[in-house]
Amino acid sequence: MKMRSNIQKVGNTLIIAVDGRLNFDNQDDLIKTLKDLSATRTSKKPRDTAALRILFDLSALEFAGSAGISYFVQNMRDFGDQMNLKPQILGASKDFQRVIKAFDPDKSLEFIDKFDSEMDHSPSRFDN
Repeated sequence: MKMRSNIQKVGNTLIIAVDGRLNFDNQDDLIKTLKDLSATRTSKKPRDTAALRILFDLSALEFAGSAGISYFVQNMRDFGDQMNLKPQILGASKDFQRVIKAFDPDKSLEFIDKFDSEMDHSPSRFDN
């Protein structure tokens, strides 16, 4: 199964939900989407449309070993750097968290147990 992403903005949070099977070869679409989003962030946008949080929802992502995980983690870290925000990760299994932490020694990614929206807005949605 190909890895896919679904991006939506809820309140001030940009949620990047990733599903499918993680491997090195199927990350190109996600990487292009992240680059497009970071380019949008650096363009002149009204302040109220900017995301103040980044959340990677990995609850539907199949972790099948370490092939491609370092590349995946590096791209999440790079996206956070480009957006000048610390990405949060939701829904990663304990095993997946352990592997992600191994490739994130400076703790630039944060794990959370649940998502609470600060604002009650209808989500803006972008599919990839």
